[in-house]
Amino acid sequence: MIRLVVIALVFVSAVGTLIILGVSSSMPVLKVPELLAHASKHPGQAVQLDGCKIVAIESRYPLRFEVAADGDSTRPIPVVSERSPPENFDVGKSVMLQGVYDLEQRNFDASTIITKCPSRYEATEQAKKAEREAKAAEDSYGK
Repeated sequence: MIRLVVIALVFVSAVGTLIILGVSSSMPVLKVPELLAHASKHPGQAVQLDGCKIVAIESRYPLRFEVAADGDSTRPIPVVSERSPPENFDVGKSVMLQGVYDLEQRNFDASTIITKCPSRYEATEQAKKAEREAKAAEDSYGK
């Protein structure tokens, strides 16, 4: 009986520790304007930068480029990384970055760079047409 209680306590402690570590190590997800406006709130903290596009590529080895918010390239952020450029890495592509914003250097040190490929996830024109036809048929059936 005592052995069962000890095992239960160890299990509950392990689960509690995992929950605490999971909550405390969550990474904030920010957009470019949020990062620029609140950079001092996250000094040295890893953040995820989402909703941005590559606006310029300075060099590929070492990787140096600039990103800006989708639809607003007026306030770009310089990005540096020791990683190799990912597949489909080019100006105009949407990217997701994880790393640390350096307030002194005014650049984002990216540890993870992921390019997004919308063509893989957007419906083709044929699929969109079929969806419209199905919706129209559903609407006419309901009348």
